[in-house]
Amino acid sequence: MQIGFGIFSENLAFNPARCVVVGSALIDMYSKCVSVEDAYKIFEAMEERNVFSYSSMITGFAMHGCDCAALELFHEMVKTGIKPNMYPK
Repeated sequence: MQIGFGIFSENLAFNPARCVVVGSALIDMYSKCVSVEDAYKIFEAMEERNVFSYSSMITGFAMHGCDCAALELFHEMVKTGIKPNMYPK
């Protein structure tokens, strides 16, 4: 888990916000292990988002009781043209 937290460190030249796969995984990890606020910071910093990054963040909000934020993000996802996946994570 320390490696996961270190990936988003400012000390590294690698920027996970530029990689949708790594960014989505970090959103998932942060929302489960650290805080949904930190997960949202990663989500906001992402240059590209797909159904997995949106689903990870929506799930994180829902897990933390942020129902309104989860629904707002779902509607944003649909407005951007990204179709929701049929099965929850």
